[in-house]
Amino acid sequence: DLILFLITDDAPQASEAEKLAELKRLGKNVLGIINVKLGLNLSRRKMALHDLAKKMNDTARIEEICNQFRAFGSRYHDDWSDLPFVATHLQAAYLGQEDSELYALSNFDAVEEYILDKVQSDACFLRVKTFIDRVSVPISNHIADLLDDTADTVDAAFLYRQKWHELNDWRKDFFQETQE
Repeated sequence: DLILFLITDDAPQASEAEKLAELKRLGKNVLGIINVKLGLNLSRRKMALHDLAKKMNDTARIEEICNQFRAFGSRYHDDWSDLPFVATHLQAAYLGQEDSELYALSNFDAVEEYILDKVQSDACFLRVKTFIDRVSVPISNHIADLLDDTADTVDAAFLYRQKWHELNDWRKDFFQETQE
């Protein structure tokens, strides 16, 4: 019903965008999750929390990375400008399961909130859409294959007809030459 697509806050990769394009062709809803990378040294807890808060609050840098990734959509003739991204620090979310302050700084609750809101608002629609996608996507892929095969057959027919005319012209010339 909903695909969570994970990227990091390193430079966006074209190979990641290629995989997203494949998923988008399936008609699925996608939530982009951007994992903000920062090594956590919890033996120096106060400094680690400060560094994490600073990195997570650098929304301009995070949004710039998201926009760079969204720009890959044009390569696949698709508009990804509305692709939602939620920034989180997954290591802090994991380690923060028993540390509420660390968990809060991870911003993983925003990921959970997005998923819950999407399920609550669109659950019935997503179920119907998923069923339709399971039927329509394979059919449209088969139709595309059929059209490709038909185009190949038409090309072969034109080539056959051209060769037939050439052979017929040669035959006429041959008979004329033999009679002379």
